[in-house]
Amino acid sequence: MKKMKRLAALFLAVVMVLAMGMTAMAVDGTGGDDSSEKTYSISVKEGAVIPENHTYKVYQIFTGTLDSTGKILSDIEYGKNYHGDGSNTAYAEAKTITDANKFATDITVEGEPVAELTHTETSAPLPASGYYLVIDVSKVSEGADQVSKFIVNVGGDIEIEPKVSRIPDFEKTVDGKDATVDYASGDHIPFTLTATMKEDVADYESYQLTFTDELSDNLSYDTGSLKVAYKVSDSAEAVEYKSGEYELNVKGKNITVSMSDIGNEARVPGAKIIVTYTATLDAGVTSGEVAKNSASLEFGNNGDTQGVGKTTTDIVKVYTFALDFDKVDEDGEALDGAGFTLYAEDGTTVVATIEAGEGKTNFVFDGLKAGTYILEETTVPDGYNKMENKTIVISASVDGENVTVNDIDDWTKSDFVFTTDIQNYAGVQLPSTGGIGTTIFYVVGGIMVLGACVLLITKKRMSARE
Repeated sequence: MKKMKRLAALFLAVVMVLAMGMTAMAVDGTGGDDSSEKTYSISVKEGAVIPENHTYKVYQIFTGTLDSTGKILSDIEYGKNYHGDGSNTAYAEAKTITDANKFATDITVEGEPVAELTHTETSAPLPASGYYLVIDVSKVSEGADQVSKFIVNVGGDIEIEPKVSRIPDFEKTVDGKDATVDYASGDHIPFTLTATMKEDVADYESYQLTFTDELSDNLSYDTGSLKVAYKVSDSAEAVEYKSGEYELNVKGKNITVSMSDIGNEARVPGAKIIVTYTATLDAGVTSGEVAKNSASLEFGNNGDTQGVGKTTTDIVKVYTFALDFDKVDEDGEALDGAGFTLYAEDGTTVVATIEAGEGKTNFVFDGLKAGTYILEETTVPDGYNKMENKTIVISASVDGENVTVNDIDDWTKSDFVFTTDIQNYAGVQLPSTGGIGTTIFYVVGGIMVLGACVLLITKKRMSARE
C-alpha cells in the first residue's frame, strides 16, 4: 500500500490516487487554471498496457478551478456523474473527505462515463479539471469493488498506470520456436509454456498463475508428461514443483494448470515459471499446417490488486510434408505392380511401406518431417528392372510462424507436397528363332573336336617312327 497524502486545503486525501493498483501523474504544461483554452485527457502511461479483459470507465465527480499548482480546487461543483445525497453542497462534502480510499469505494455514480480506456483505446479526452473516479468495470462485475475504484486529480493531461498492466512476459514454443517442421505423424511433440515475472511481483504476498492451453484436433495430450518448474534466472537450475503445488485439469483438448501461489522463491523479478508437456501428432495427418496450438496466461491476485489479468494468446504451429509420385514405364504410361518402402537416413529404419496392388500406380507418403529419406522399390512389376534407390532430402527454414520450403531435384513442389513420376524399364529379351541362335555354338564345338583328333593322330605317328 502506498501512503495516502492529505490535501493542504479542502480535501487533500482526494488529490492522491488510491494506491491499490493505480498510479497517476499530471503532465507538465497543461495544468493550472480552468481556462477554456486548456485541454484535458487521461491516458495509459507509455510502456504500460490494459489487458484485453479489462475496461476502465472514468466518471466526473467534482469540477472546479485549480490553482497554479494544480492541487487546490476552488469553486467546487458536483460533476456530471455524482450529485451527493442532497444534504450538503459539493464544497461542504468535499471538505469532509479525509479518506480517498473509502470515498472512492462508497460513492455511487450515475449516467454514462465521460471517458473509457480499453486494451486498444488507451487515451481519451476529459471535459474539465477536477476529480474523477476510475472504475475497472470488469472487476466490479466480479464483486471486487474494493480494489477496482480510485480517484484521480485532473489539472491537465493525466497519465495512469494500472498495476494490472504489468503483464508477465508469456510465450508458448516448440523446441524454442513458434513453428516446427521436425516432427512426423505419430511423434511426441514437446511444448513449453513460459511466464517471466515483472518487477512488481515482489510486492505481492501471493501471486497466482493459470496456464490455459488448447490443443488442435490433430494433437493428443500424453498423459503424465506434464511438469511445472521455476527458474529464478536464466542461468539457474530449474526447480520442479510438487504435484500438490499446482492443479492440472485436462478436458478433451483443453489443458489448464492453476497455481494459487507461485511461492516465495519464485516471486522475484525475472523468475520464469515453466510448464512442459508432450502431445502426440495423430496418425494419418496430411501435409502442410497440421496443428495450430494456442495458449494464454492469467495472472495476479484478486485480494491484492485490481484482479486477475490475462495475456494475449500465443500460437505455435506444426508442419509436415508429403511425397506424391506416379509409377510409369519408359514411355510414361501408368504401370502397376510396384510397391515401395521409405527408410530414414540410416537406410534400415522403416518410415512407411506401401504394398503393391492391382491397378495401383499412385503412391503417397504423407505426414513426413524434414529430413533425409531413402526410397526403395521393394516390389518390382513383372518383367521390369528394379528402380535404383533414391535419396530424398526434405528441408525448410522457419522464421517465427512462417516456413520456407526448399526444392528437391527432379520433384515439383506445391506448398508442402512434392510430386514426380518414377519410371521402370523393361528387362532385355534373349534372341530365339529367326536369329543365329545356337548354330554358332555347334559349329565352334565341331571344329574343336576335329582339331583334337588331328592332334592325337599326329602324336601316334611320331611315336611309331621312334
